Amino acid sequence: MDKVTFDLAICTFGRPDCVLSAVERSKSELSEFSSLIVIDNNPTGLANDVKEVLIGAGVKIVHEPKAGLSTARNRALNFSSADYLWFIDDDASLVEGFAAHLNRHRNLISECHPDVRPSFGGGFILAASTESNISTIGPFELGLLSCMNPLHPFSQPWGANMFVDRQRAVRVGGFDPNLGWVKEAGSLLGEEDDLYLRLCKGNPEEQNRAFFADGCGVNHWIPITRRKFSWLMKRAFKGGRSNFIVYQHASKAELFQSFRSCIRNPNKDNLFRLSFVVGKMFQKYVCRR
Repeated sequence: MDKVTFDLAICTFGRPDCVLSAVERSKSELSEFSSLIVIDNNPTGLANDVKEVLIGAGVKIVHEPKAGLSTARNRALNFSSADYLWFIDDDASLVEGFAAHLNRHRNLISECHPDVRPSFGGGFILAASTESNISTIGPFELGLLSCMNPLHPFSQPWGANMFVDRQRAVRVGGFDPNLGWVKEAGSLLGEEDDLYLRLCKGNPEEQNRAFFADGCGVNHWIPITRRKFSWLMKRAFKGGRSNFIVYQHASKAELFQSFRSCIRNPNKDNLFRLSFVVGKMFQKYVCRR
């Protein structure tokens, strides 16, 4: 049995201190990854002294001058040669025990026939902040997803801690560069949802190939400024705009699934998103008739 391979990718833009910290704090849990890739998404590039530290830690640095998280992730997809590419944010780090859990999940995936291996997945996110001591745990992280239990539908992919089948993702066009924190596009979200929907397009069985890697957690730093109501409002508004783009061509079943996901997790962020999507749908399909 040939074990599937994983690479770890960290995309960063203008936050060298974060990515250095992410690598340093994760170093004891990197043994199960074939390569650690840092995508330098700053047009001017990382400083030479930062590069030296990263290269000394065994990091492969890839420069992607065109700004945009989706563009950076696509660069990683095309650079990597692993079966799966695991992404974490540059302000996150692998928790203790990550490597052991990844090895366990790797064995489960390797035992699956290649045609039924998971195409998309993620792990439990410990979203902690040294400033505010607030955690955000959504339905994705709570373990409602598992390729071992197809009765639980996949919903709300989470970009701070996820992995994708690299070749399948490339085959469907990768992440949409119009989504994913592109300033010119209004700093939109939803690139993970969009990719997952395209992976499943025309193949409902693909929805059962989502994999929840329990135990593979990350510490994700959330500054206190991002827990203020004003910031959450802005993020929710961007989330709503993003959802409208992601789901405007979706089927009724996909729209219902998204709506049900919002209702099952009635936090402020989801309700703001939902209200915006409903308003945009009304504007498009009712007011323009």
